[in-house]
Amino acid sequence: QPRLVDLDRVAAGRGRVRFPLWIEFEQAPIGALEPGPRDRVEDRLQVGEGTETAKFFAKQPTGELSLINRLPANKLAYFGLKADMAGMVDWSMNMTKSMLANSTDDQKAQFDAAVKDMHTLKWSELAGYFDLDASAAGAMRAGSVSEITPANRLREISHSMVKAMGEIQSIGFKQTTTLEKAVAKIDGLEVDRTTMKQEFDGTADPLGIQKKIQLLLFGEAGMQQHMLYQPTRALQTFGGGIEEMKSLAATLNSTTSKDEAVAAARKRYVEKANLIGLIDIARLAA
Repeated sequence: QPRLVDLDRVAAGRGRVRFPLWIEFEQAPIGALEPGPRDRVEDRLQVGEGTETAKFFAKQPTGELSLINRLPANKLAYFGLKADMAGMVDWSMNMTKSMLANSTDDQKAQFDAAVKDMHTLKWSELAGYFDLDASAAGAMRAGSVSEITPANRLREISHSMVKAMGEIQSIGFKQTTTLEKAVAKIDGLEVDRTTMKQEFDGTADPLGIQKKIQLLLFGEAGMQQHMLYQPTRALQTFGGGIEEMKSLAATLNSTTSKDEAVAAARKRYVEKANLIGLIDIARLAA
């Protein structure tokens, strides 16, 4: 049975506008043409009319999230997002800025200027995927596509942010981020690469666990991100080298049919939404 959660009891007087959420677990793999036995968890949140929470929900535009169907096939997880990105940008930038506590005043000023410039961009739909390659030295694989204009301006802002975060240090920890411009070209467009390396001393990582995790996920080179900027889209990949970006760009630009499994799974849910997530739990647990 659906369970109604009344936020009046949680946040003093916030409670009349409904916000639905449901999660389904199936025995069939993602996108099986015939769905298997399933368990469903459904919640409804209520927030007060006219409250800040209600205004926040009202500002979130929904969409068909069709971009999720154009990603490379056979990944562990997929997501599609359509929302007011201004608030999400502020949240993510504040999280990032917290890492600059010990940086110079010049670094902080560069970062603040870049955040301000981010608000001049027009965001639309976002979709991405996550995967693991256990056979590789650096198992993590991920990619995303953002519909954004002007994308070339995002490239300039990204360069400024990398410069601002070039080196960050705190007790027992050092993070270095480097940018390499135009390391390759795909369909005539330049691909940039950033590499982030984190170093921990014995105080912060006495058992060497952090180092082992980083080697497992990213390999000796560190966390590498490739970025490609099309006229109205920004593509980024983590792990897998330039080949991961080539795969994402080729699939996105292809006019042939996309992953039928993901498309079939997407059709079973609400036509317009803010967020869709698809996870192959059986493969993830294997």
